[in-house]
Amino acid sequence: MSVVDEIGMQLSVLASRAAQIRYMVNATKDEYLLLAEALDHDVPLDELVLQNHAWNTLHVAAERCLSDIGFDLAQWERDEGCAE
Repeated sequence: MSVVDEIGMQLSVLASRAAQIRYMVNATKDEYLLLAEALDHDVPLDELVLQNHAWNTLHVAAERCLSDIGFDLAQWERDEGCAE
């Protein structure tokens, strides 16, 4: 796996609003992410992903990083089944 792919896989969930909605806001018992727990236990996941300024700042920075290194986030979202 290339360095770009390795970085891309690590940042994709942070960069992808669609993945956050699928795996955090609308998670199932079999497919979910607990990234939000590390940030704030008191904020509901939908509020964190959709309204929290700090989370949005991280999300946008991750999107930019992936774009800068040439990682195809839209393709990753399609592959994950969470494209908007």
